[in-house]
Amino acid sequence: MRPFLAIRFAIVAALLACTVTTLSEQATYAPGTQEYLAPLPDPLESFNRSMHKVNHGLLDYVAYPVANAYLNIVPQPIRAGISNFSHNLAFPVRLVNTALQGKFDESWSETKRFGLNTTVGILGIMDPATKYGMPQYNENFKQTFGHYDFGPGFYLNLPILGPSSCRDAIGTVLDFPLDIGHWLTSGYGSLALGGIRTLSDRGETLIALRQFFDTSYDSYTMARAVYTLKTEAEIIDYKPFTTSEDNHPDQSLFALALAPRRRDFMYRSKTYTVKFKGSQRKFTYQAWPLPASQSRGILFLLPGLGAHRLSGALARLAELGNEAGYSVIATSSTMHPDFFTALPLSLPPPGNLRADSKTLVTVLAALRHDFLKRHPRHGDSVALLGYSLGGLNALYLLDLEAKGEAADLHFENVIAINPPRDPKHALNVIDDCFNIPSAWPAETRNARIHDLYLRLVSLLDTESGRGLPPMTQDESRFAIGFYMRTVIADSLLASQRMRNTGFFSIAPSSSRICQLEAEALAVSTDRYVREILLPAYPGLQPEEFADALRLDAVADTMAAAPALMLLHNENDLLITPEDCQWFKELLGDRAQIFPQGGHLGNIPLPEYQQLLLQLLSRGSGQPPTTPSSSR
Repeated sequence: MRPFLAIRFAIVAALLACTVTTLSEQATYAPGTQEYLAPLPDPLESFNRSMHKVNHGLLDYVAYPVANAYLNIVPQPIRAGISNFSHNLAFPVRLVNTALQGKFDESWSETKRFGLNTTVGILGIMDPATKYGMPQYNENFKQTFGHYDFGPGFYLNLPILGPSSCRDAIGTVLDFPLDIGHWLTSGYGSLALGGIRTLSDRGETLIALRQFFDTSYDSYTMARAVYTLKTEAEIIDYKPFTTSEDNHPDQSLFALALAPRRRDFMYRSKTYTVKFKGSQRKFTYQAWPLPASQSRGILFLLPGLGAHRLSGALARLAELGNEAGYSVIATSSTMHPDFFTALPLSLPPPGNLRADSKTLVTVLAALRHDFLKRHPRHGDSVALLGYSLGGLNALYLLDLEAKGEAADLHFENVIAINPPRDPKHALNVIDDCFNIPSAWPAETRNARIHDLYLRLVSLLDTESGRGLPPMTQDESRFAIGFYMRTVIADSLLASQRMRNTGFFSIAPSSSRICQLEAEALAVSTDRYVREILLPAYPGLQPEEFADALRLDAVADTMAAAPALMLLHNENDLLITPEDCQWFKELLGDRAQIFPQGGHLGNIPLPEYQQLLLQLLSRGSGQPPTTPSSSR
């Protein structure tokens, strides 16, 4: 009786918790942001954030190492068999919940699947039901409660289990006794079986989850929003994949497909640290070293706005760098808190890209010195590859070298991918994209935004998400603008926590984090420049600031640099047709301008990556071979 008493106690406790009401924080949300910042009431935010950190630690030091070992040691066919067996054991959960929801055809389908897989499939180790086209329906009590319009209550972050809600916690408890696996063994045997099932079901997910934790400045907010939306999509059986003549998303979103070929490549890197005088913590960088005898030198990777050194995009570019014979060093973006919070407190806030590049010179020189102490006798060549903001950084560094201000760095090969010619114009485009929902009809705006969020969350579904969900160009550009504004908001929050200038209505250290995030996300790029950056440079006028950032200011250096190769796309939303022509006239055959791809959207293409490999492999100043056009 003890298990059932425990279950009843947990249900009563959760139901009582769901009755708690609290005053919501007084926050004003920009259109399209409330479902991200406050998808559910979160009166236990302090506790939930603490559990989030605990789960992060468990993932880093327990779950990920075990999952990685499991995936590397156990052959895929055996892992698939264990996963099939595990799924078969949970048949009663699916049967009861499809029936409770009145989905009797689905109940019958699950019964047929169970019978076929248990017999012909040898206790479910094989999955002949899928081979014969029998669909599966992964229903549970959480979805049944939602089906009958039981609200989620407030948000809960549970130890080990992670994101949940009052309703979903009850559903999890009720699922437990209906899973056959929990009755097969007891004690340590039950724990072992549960652990193996978890590894087989979520091993790949744990690797992606670790990357999500490691690369986000505030992964809590994103995890809460994604969980809430994904749960709703499961409850309503959301099906986003339809076709329409209006569904032509901006090609920039295809950049999401850029990832390393080797599943664990990013975590096979070396994580090193250096300490800068006057900083509060050590600066962390990633390195993918080759044996000294195989290395021609060092390739520095400079990422786009807000990208982290452990992002999938950087890992894939590092793979290409290794293939080209370089040991690779990567840092986070100069606008990512992982970068600037490890620098001296005396430095101004990030965003003055020319000043940031001068800081970057100091950082790269220190990283090269530290790397060569750890890995001596590497080749002397130093190459740069930067994309988006990193492409701008690469061009500014090239100019500093031409002026003799690049420390002891000499760049023999420089590749700049999709750098905006005019950063001020690019920032204005980001603001315009972020504000797109404001122009949608007020009576349909909230419903359209909500549906767009559900479509974006569907990208996380590996079973159905085999491409971008249907989106109009406006919707996709709002998603792009929203992401870029979250990057700027994170930078603003982090810099204010380092040096509080009174910019926010409450202290940046306040526990009212939702209100802080809402304020930060509402800050336009123009306001960030006027109220955060310009006061750090007394006497500098806005026009002077904008002109200094335009690539026109370094045009002479670009034109005279045989080591430079620039890649761009005509339909990049951050540049104009005149900018494309300017690049062509300035650089000639050292500028490859493709007709399609948006902003970085054609980098995942094999032919584009082959071009990058060719450019990385060339000698100093060697002109590239003209490739066929991408996309």
